[in-house]
Amino acid sequence: MMSILIYDKYLKLTESLAGPFPALSLANAVGKEDALFPEILAVTAGVSKNFNSYSSESLKGGKKNDHGERSGYRSFTDVYPKPLLLNHETFGDILGRIVTSNFVDNTHIMVCARISDWKYIEKVKEGDYLSVSVGYLTDSVVCSICGNDIYKTREICDHTKGQRYGKKLCVWEVGNMWFRELSFVSIPGVPAAGVISLGKDTSKKNESDETTGEEEGNDE
Repeated sequence: MMSILIYDKYLKLTESLAGPFPALSLANAVGKEDALFPEILAVTAGVSKNFNSYSSESLKGGKKNDHGERSGYRSFTDVYPKPLLLNHETFGDILGRIVTSNFVDNTHIMVCARISDWKYIEKVKEGDYLSVSVGYLTDSVVCSICGNDIYKTREICDHTKGQRYGKKLCVWEVGNMWFRELSFVSIPGVPAAGVISLGKDTSKKNESDETTGEEEGNDE
């Protein structure tokens, strides 16, 4: 079955993921080793800077796909914990995994991620990795001007997102959303999306450095 994979900036047709998925529990995802658990605002309801329209109903979700995975905020952790990536590079390193996801105030999705690699922990702590963007599958993408459903017709109409036709702004109204990943990006489509707090920090890097008195060289 074909689906539409959407990022904040573009969409593409993709084959649906085939099961069975690995049986990973949240307990296994969290693990016991040192890690950082940042709290992240993943996405908000409304129109993004890239003129994708996300409804509260889509973010809340609940519709099951062929693999029993519920749409909306639950899909970040349903079946398997979704990855935390960099710039939507699905073939690159996995920075971490989403371990919890909640729909808050009927307006936005908050997630908690687990990051165990120190080089990524350091980037988050220093604020280099801050803003985020979502990647997801959907079953409907409707032009707000003509009502064309790109998912069903497999055709993009002549209307351009972000332009006004008369008094109406053209946006793509997104249907059910099955989140596939969350990525750190330089410029987010949803300005508010990003790390809200560092959350729980069980990493021991700093303690180790202070104890040994060692310091790393650099080019500065």
